[in-house]
Amino acid sequence: MLVQLPAQDVRMDLLESTRTRTSCAYKGEASYLSFGGKDIAWMYEQPLRDSTLITALVCFFDERVDTYI
Repeated sequence: MLVQLPAQDVRMDLLESTRTRTSCAYKGEASYLSFGGKDIAWMYEQPLRDSTLITALVCFFDERVDTYI
């Protein structure tokens, strides 16, 4: 299950921005966040115009973290 949470609801103080970037033709450039030196999440800080609803949603890799809501 892909979990997407608003950045203000995530303990961003525990995560570090990394140099990892990926590009999607539909959403734009994703930047990655790490914990313990491992990328565990990504977000689109400035998505493409048709994807603005995902702005600043933090998405966690379900295979790398246990998520409790």
